[in-house]
Amino acid sequence: MPKLRDETYAARRRHILDAARACFARRGFHAASMLDLQAEAGVSAGAIYVYFKGKHDIVLAIAEENIEQLTAVLDAALEVRDGDTLRDTLVRAVAVVDRVTRGPYGGAGFDVWAEAGRDKAIGRIVRQRQKAIVERFAALARRAIAAGELPAKANPDEVGAALFGACVLGYYTQRLTLGGPGPEAYVDGLLAGLGTRR
Repeated sequence: MPKLRDETYAARRRHILDAARACFARRGFHAASMLDLQAEAGVSAGAIYVYFKGKHDIVLAIAEENIEQLTAVLDAALEVRDGDTLRDTLVRAVAVVDRVTRGPYGGAGFDVWAEAGRDKAIGRIVRQRQKAIVERFAALARRAIAAGELPAKANPDEVGAALFGACVLGYYTQRLTLGGPGPEAYVDGLLAGLGTRR
């Protein structure tokens, strides 16, 4: 019986989070009220408070889920496989970001990044996860330098930070605001700007 209660609790909490995510995607974190969330989830106000102390806890849970999911798929995409070039790996990473922008909650990343600057708890989560991804891009840069794909004098940490900014934050912003090229064309333009050898 306790297992059933745990599963029911988890399912109801998930339902509220999914409803909140849809509401936030339409209205933004700040514009959506608890009444909006209640209506979206089809539950009473009291029901939401069984699972979350308030809107801040819901925002925090969604921010943590978003950044964890993106980190996990980016981390997998950035794993170097035998025979991979820098381009191959970057195209996989940018393709992940491309898929995220096309989902029903595509614009939620803007809210999460904005909240990271205002909310210390969200900021800690975002910084911790993004630091791990920047380190993965730096490792990729080291490999590309060793392979002669990037100039020998390049600083891999600086290149890694720039690649993260371009491939994650930059591509995400461009896709949602301007549309623009797909992952392969975007990476080709980026690498041409870096003067890489292909």
